[in-house]
Amino acid sequence: MVDSQYGNKGIELGKCPMRKESSTLNDDTKSLVLVNHFKIVLVMLTTCEDNSNELIEMLKTCYATVDNHWANFIVVDFYKVA
Repeated sequence: MVDSQYGNKGIELGKCPMRKESSTLNDDTKSLVLVNHFKIVLVMLTTCEDNSNELIEMLKTCYATVDNHWANFIVVDFYKVA
């Protein structure tokens, strides 16, 4: 599995930074892709905004970075806010 950087450094518009401990994101020997999309300081009030357009753009960017493979797993915070 390859995975993107988590936290604030992982959420940069137009970038899909690799997690330091991960293999390179375009490593074609890995068949699973995990995209982390959460901030270090959690703010429940803005989570819906963070987990909508920003997340969609991050997934598109990572798709291109990982040689046109969609994420198998997406990590977000507060995925279910009532």
